[in-house]
Amino acid sequence: LERRHGRGVFVLDSQLDYQIGSGTRFTENLAALGMQSENRILCLQTLAATERIAQRLTLDTGAPIFWIETLRTASDRQLCVISHFIPCARFPDLDTRYTGESLHQFLTTHYGCQLKRTESLVTAMLPQGDDAKLLGMPQNRPVLRVKSVNIDERDGAPVEYAITRFRADRIQLRINP
Repeated sequence: LERRHGRGVFVLDSQLDYQIGSGTRFTENLAALGMQSENRILCLQTLAATERIAQRLTLDTGAPIFWIETLRTASDRQLCVISHFIPCARFPDLDTRYTGESLHQFLTTHYGCQLKRTESLVTAMLPQGDDAKLLGMPQNRPVLRVKSVNIDERDGAPVEYAITRFRADRIQLRINP
């Protein structure tokens, strides 16, 4: 419950206990909570890596990368928007083969990747761009932004840099090293 001065008392959505660890996978996390998740691709295109993204993926600035923007929902509730950045050279036909299933499962099944999260930086901030609209929330409510890097354990190479924006009122992050 939340009391708002002059407006009354409101029932808030319950928060999901979302675990972040070295093997975190969105679809699997929600399945463990008894929920089925959905993934909608908002954008899938090739870009030149900015200096920041290139640094996280150990690429040259300007190297071609795939930018995949997805909206993740569970029980018809928007939970997060994720920007995935993936090197084109390592996954040359990803843009024609990926259709919206679990991205990490796709990388494992089609490319043999053994993904491991090596970093997660969490920041509370107000939504940027279209995030509030996509998440169905007011622009003045915070999101939890998680920047993460996943490597392929087979050779230690970074294969994904992701920026996830969670609705802070629907997610509680549990960080397990």
